Amino acid sequence: GLIVSNMAHTSDRGVYEAIGTTDDLVARAWERNPPPGHLWVWDEIGALFGRPDDVKGGDWLGRIRAALMTLTAGRHGGIQTGTTRIAPSRCAVTLLGTMTRAELEARMSLMLVQDGFLGRMVLIPIGPRRTYLSRPPAWTQEDMDRRDRLVQWVRSIAGSEDCWGEAFMHHDKNALALRDTWYEERSRQFDAEAEGGDEVAVARATAFGRLQATAVKMASLAALSEKEPDEPIAQVRVHERHVQWGIMLAEHTLKELAALVREGQGVTADRYARKVLDYIAAAGESTRKKLLDRVRMDGMSRDARWRVVEGLAQDGSVEIEVVQTGGRPAFVVRAPSPA
Repeated sequence: GLIVSNMAHTSDRGVYEAIGTTDDLVARAWERNPPPGHLWVWDEIGALFGRPDDVKGGDWLGRIRAALMTLTAGRHGGIQTGTTRIAPSRCAVTLLGTMTRAELEARMSLMLVQDGFLGRMVLIPIGPRRTYLSRPPAWTQEDMDRRDRLVQWVRSIAGSEDCWGEAFMHHDKNALALRDTWYEERSRQFDAEAEGGDEVAVARATAFGRLQATAVKMASLAALSEKEPDEPIAQVRVHERHVQWGIMLAEHTLKELAALVREGQGVTADRYARKVLDYIAAAGESTRKKLLDRVRMDGMSRDARWRVVEGLAQDGSVEIEVVQTGGRPAFVVRAPSPA
């Protein structure tokens, strides 16, 4: 069946507990039969993207993002916490998150695109940036009927004993030809553009590696959405129009990512970080005051620039020494000491 949950402020343990089981027999049964399907609605999902100067390690952000990325493979390795053990098993999870574009721009960085987390998602803008609604529109009977049909369809797919299997085995000849042409042309184009080192081109090439797979998944879903109730999943065929729909979503997300990389505050922070590293490499070391006076970035406050420097210290790119004086402590920034 389908389980719909509202997720927020959870942990990696909470993720595994929501989709897993402590019963080894049940976990083994999910290897033969479909596991429960989960739809997670995560309002204000921005916290999962972190801030541009966050270091994704063993903290909450690093652990929960690692857990969520594990689930995209369709199975997880379980977790042991105290006396409770969640058994490894197959899983089926879809994450539906919401956030404002302004927040996404503030959290955007090249690392967010390159680390694979955002690249596993499809970005869907809802209306223009300025929409004024004094109250939400009322649901009509048609809206409720459409929702019920969608829920029933998803439940029927999630609970089916049929297996989709190898996606390309369902594609007809024209669908495969369109997919192959699009993939080969765009892969070569993006790789060639990225060789120049342009930030937008690098981000687009990186994201395409994930989104081309997402396009296949979306094409498969489009084909399944037209399945007759009594039609076996194994007999469903992916046609050219389904592939076009998957490509459209991937291309739209690539366009959105390129715009975010251009506009995102995190990318500005990335540029500033490189300027700091270049300055320290040439100067050897610098006080905080001198560094912030000499190395500037349009649109970034003094405090924002210092947070970038602190982020560089967190990931070991620079060292910050605190020097005690008669008044406020002074800070000296230098290149990391040789190991």
